[in-house]
Amino acid sequence: MGGAKFLTYENEGRGVSLGFIPGTDYYATMDTLKELAVTAFGSFLGVWLGFLFEKRQDNAKALEKAAVDFRDAVHAALSGVFPLASEWPKDADKYFRDVFLPMQLAVSRFRPFIPPTQRAAFDHAWKLYRLGDEGREIDVQLYHHYMAFGSNPDYKKRLHNNVAALLKFAE
Repeated sequence: MGGAKFLTYENEGRGVSLGFIPGTDYYATMDTLKELAVTAFGSFLGVWLGFLFEKRQDNAKALEKAAVDFRDAVHAALSGVFPLASEWPKDADKYFRDVFLPMQLAVSRFRPFIPPTQRAAFDHAWKLYRLGDEGREIDVQLYHHYMAFGSNPDYKKRLHNNVAALLKFAE
């Protein structure tokens, strides 16, 4: 091995050679391999943590944009009745059925950004908006809880609370 330098690991006075390192004049020793492993692991860990940090920042920016879009869509769909009920419709059922598609689109676009642990609560808030406390999923949309009945004096407040519960997820 013409002129190769031997790096050895002293083990009770005996040198231990672990093999020749290609492209060098050195044999690998246990210490050399440890240093290489630590360097490789440190490099990998640094790159991986940088990737995770950047991904987290990208996710935060996407969530922020989705939240702004969701709030804007809800406010546009419900202008006149939310946040202030300045122009309450004469036929509330027709009005809320007409704004159902823009609301459903806003909810379906925003839902993927809700953390999995909060999706059930978000789905419940969406159900309360569409169906009220006693509605069935099979009905899809039922807006009697937003109509003036003798037993329903706070229908405007109920709308405000239900929409605010949805928008809470976009804060």
